[in-house]
Amino acid sequence: MFAEVLVKANFGSALTYTISPKDYPRALVGSLVVVPFGQTTKFGLIIRLSKKRPPLKTKLKPVVKVLATNWITVESIALTIKISSLTHQPVSNILFKFVPSLLKKTNMDLPLPSQIRGKFDRYAIYNSLAERVKTYRNLSQRLTEVNQQVMIISPQSTHKLIKENLTDLDAVTVTNLNPTQENDVYIKWRKNYVKILIGTRKIIGWPAANLGLIVVDDVHNIAHQDEQRPYLDSSTLAWYRVKIEQTKLLIGASLPSLGLLQREQNKQIKRIKSKPRPPQIKLIKITSQLLARTTIEALNKAKTPLIIAPRTGFGGTLSCISCGWSLTCPKCDGNVNLIESKSFFNCLNCQLNQNTPSNCQSCSGHNLRSFGIGVDAIKEILQKHNINHATVGTEQALGLKHDLIVWSFADSTLLNPNLERPINFLAQIKEWAGRIPSVVQTLNLESKYWQILISEKPLYQLLAKRQQKNLPPFRQTLRIETKDLNKQASLVNKLKKEGLDITSSKIVNDRAIIELLLDSNQVSLVLAELSKVTGITIKVDSVINFASQSAKRRVNANRTYYRSLHSN
Repeated sequence: MFAEVLVKANFGSALTYTISPKDYPRALVGSLVVVPFGQTTKFGLIIRLSKKRPPLKTKLKPVVKVLATNWITVESIALTIKISSLTHQPVSNILFKFVPSLLKKTNMDLPLPSQIRGKFDRYAIYNSLAERVKTYRNLSQRLTEVNQQVMIISPQSTHKLIKENLTDLDAVTVTNLNPTQENDVYIKWRKNYVKILIGTRKIIGWPAANLGLIVVDDVHNIAHQDEQRPYLDSSTLAWYRVKIEQTKLLIGASLPSLGLLQREQNKQIKRIKSKPRPPQIKLIKITSQLLARTTIEALNKAKTPLIIAPRTGFGGTLSCISCGWSLTCPKCDGNVNLIESKSFFNCLNCQLNQNTPSNCQSCSGHNLRSFGIGVDAIKEILQKHNINHATVGTEQALGLKHDLIVWSFADSTLLNPNLERPINFLAQIKEWAGRIPSVVQTLNLESKYWQILISEKPLYQLLAKRQQKNLPPFRQTLRIETKDLNKQASLVNKLKKEGLDITSSKIVNDRAIIELLLDSNQVSLVLAELSKVTGITIKVDSVINFASQSAKRRVNANRTYYRSLHSN
């Protein structure tokens, strides 16, 4: 008998080993084993068995020991292979992210998981956290009564609140556990001793004995996003897992994303209706003042207010109100940070320092205004008004210990080149306004973006305009990177032969980067084709004109798009 084993090492491909007859009963797909690796031994997972010897000339070494059968399920292996094909990352790199870091327990002979009968379903609920948790509780209670498990993926800040509402159902959180404790929870979950598991995105691949439902809550939260390869967010991972395991998925948020609305229209996801709870939001228009008088009055009345700034430092950039031009670094086109009362700027990329221009570099006008002031600038204003009890920070400072949240200069985030960012930002405002009274400072009270906080109708209008203009979620950017510079020309030729829209092909920091724009229905086909190419990494994004233009022109294009789409 021969086994293909993924080794826990910096090695991407599976290695082939022989299995002795005494280990046949325990050497199954998903078993945890110890195998020889060079002059030492390594932990590994069996992903494939075969009675036929592979066509290898080298002498095959035997598996040293089978530690545990069914350490990971066949479904989890299938999910890993699927993610590997989508992201072009080695299977082993992804698989070992799906299990705890501590692989020492040996007494783990577990039965194979039972399959849930019936076709899989995907659902969504859009409401305040309090109303969503009520739905999670009702579903969890019904599923645990029939011995099915529920996995809830949410930001760590909400784990305590969710668990408090599920206390009598014996929910377990994977929060601030050491490796031994985490491994114990993993085993209990795998054996079906734990019915409800609450954790962050890292538990999405944990195999279950009888999984009935995966919940991804507050789906817009940055905690669900992966800034490292394979770059997939929690909802995407869960989407593929429920397809493989024939189970159910519930996505929870205060607002739907345009991608979720599109899937709802295509009948790929069904909405659970619930009584909406109006958010506690007050919109305040600002003109020349950094903090409106009404905002200052609200801050003085609050005991523990929090002011959210768009960025750290003095923050902000300089923009022309007339034409939409925005100040970027003249050397590298990078984003800049205004410093010293906005008379100088510092490039966040190349650290260039220069005087800020007195007129627009595009239309020569003098109607310049700074957008998105930072943390330090707001602190200066608070000192002038003798407000010493307020906390100032970015979105990372959000927490339940405050009694008022002020979103300062919120318009700046709506101008982000990533077209998904404005909706995510609005969802975060509405999410927190469902728990804590909130004030939003804006230059334009009539913007259709702010209307989204009250009604979903503008979202459907925005989705229709995105389709008309062939923008995300109907079109996406595919970014291909490789350290092998010799592959650049052949890849470009291959993509051109397929008739694809290549927007950029360049070398940055000894890496070849190729970017192309694709219709959404092309993405999976192109990913499947590129999965045959070795030595490349791929990222799908929702940035308009991601690299076909310089950073300066890209920001201008998005600001022009924003103004044309949301002006009255």
